[in-house]
Amino acid sequence: MENSFTTPGGSVVARCAGGQAYLVSWSPTPGYHAEHVARGPAVVARLTFEAGRRHLNVEVRCVAGAPQATTDRRDAEQEHSDDR
Repeated sequence: MENSFTTPGGSVVARCAGGQAYLVSWSPTPGYHAEHVARGPAVVARLTFEAGRRHLNVEVRCVAGAPQATTDRRDAEQEHSDDR
């Protein structure tokens, strides 16, 4: 099964097969670019849309055979403060 997801950082198309998630394609929103892409197939496929200090992490897992996405938005200042 294949699903598409839209986030402020861009869109992602993901597929599930055999309980594994796979990122079929992604398209950053203007001003963003994709980094740290782990396309899969894997239990969790992920990428990060970045624009300057803004990072939007997207993780895709298969739930009942269908791709489900979760997002986590951070900026560079939050990441550094979490390290303390």
